Amino acid sequence: MLDKKIIIAALKEDIGKGDITTKLLISPKIKKEAIILAKEKGVVCGIQIAGLVFKTANRKIEFVPLVKDGYKVNKDTVLAKLYGSASHILSAERVALNFLGFLSGVATYTNKFVTQIQG
Repeated sequence: MLDKKIIIAALKEDIGKGDITTKLLISPKIKKEAIILAKEKGVVCGIQIAGLVFKTANRKIEFVPLVKDGYKVNKDTVLAKLYGSASHILSAERVALNFLGFLSGVATYTNKFVTQIQG
């Protein structure tokens, strides 16, 4: 499992002392539902890490993964649902999506080669 220190460091690097734009525009009291949507066909990797990023940003964010690591998904597949403070979700989303996108990209690329050498 990923060391939580890496997530804390990534959040600190991304938002530093706070997400200024979000703080100015969105009250932390506003609650919203959000989804994470696959932008293209691929293999999911890092879904639990994405959830941990949101929980690290605010433990009250509900993160419900709808797929598991290793699942092959199509474009526009909903990977996870979130509910909680809109400002905290927005502040953490870039870091969560960076982990999820990078790891899923590696898994998808690896799957491509595995498929080519089968048989």
